[in-house]
Amino acid sequence: MTQTGRDLGVAMDFGVEVGNTLDSHRLLWWAGAKGEDPADPTAPGTQEALARILARGHFTQRRSAQDHAVLVAACAEVGLDGAEAQQVLDAPERYQDEVLAAIDALHRRGIFSIPVFVFCLGDGRVLAEVSGAQSEAAYATVLRKAASAR
Repeated sequence: MTQTGRDLGVAMDFGVEVGNTLDSHRLLWWAGAKGEDPADPTAPGTQEALARILARGHFTQRRSAQDHAVLVAACAEVGLDGAEAQQVLDAPERYQDEVLAAIDALHRRGIFSIPVFVFCLGDGRVLAEVSGAQSEAAYATVLRKAASAR
């Protein structure tokens, strides 16, 4: 995968330790909650920007998504208050129930890994979900199913 990425101009480095990412997910939830107020300068898009920075750090720069210093720096990079981010991290119960409920909802749908691609019809009905790393054949099957459902 690293070589394929390099061939396509995408630097990938899987050398970082993968551990418990609950704190990063709590911060992502917090960032999303910050975006609820249109007068808030961090809204909207901050949650997505934070997710991208954390993913880039993890997959290309060996930055651990469980390291609080990395998490606070990422928050500051997208314009969130670093001290407030640290307060969220220092209070493990903040946003924990929401994150765990979201994870549980995904598990009930049969989603246990990322990425997840959800294919919808024009009216919003879900045609198929493809979870985790899948073969080209799996995607071809979904696309044929989508073409026949038109």
